[in-house]
Amino acid sequence: MMAMVKKFGMTRVQLTSLLLFLANLAACQGFGQPQAVGVGAHVVNTVPNTTIVSVRYNGQGVSSGGGEGCCVSLPAKWQPGMVATVEWVKYPSPGINLGGIKAPNWNTDGTTPPVWHKWMDIHEANYTRHSVTNPVPSY
Repeated sequence: MMAMVKKFGMTRVQLTSLLLFLANLAACQGFGQPQAVGVGAHVVNTVPNTTIVSVRYNGQGVSSGGGEGCCVSLPAKWQPGMVATVEWVKYPSPGINLGGIKAPNWNTDGTTPPVWHKWMDIHEANYTRHSVTNPVPSY
């Protein structure tokens, strides 16, 4: 390393930065065809009066509760027997708990009071978890 510092007139920091940059650049380069491709994920809630809290596709989080989300990876080439497991969490009563109890107001400074956290614990206990596995059509 010292020989490179002297030969190219670089400081150790410059050389280290260059080596880290080149290592990161090499990590971004693929060898041959890509093994996976990134695609957008479209989440549609078809159940009235419910809210989807989160969605996962084959273990990959989809950053959308509805509409176009981003992103999931698929193998670059379809193979027979591929399946997709979609998991989601929803709550059937957005904004209220059992018995019609509404969420307490936040503090005027935008923070949440302890009573709100207790309400939220009860609220999250009503979340339901679901999943479905389907064959992936040829692409």
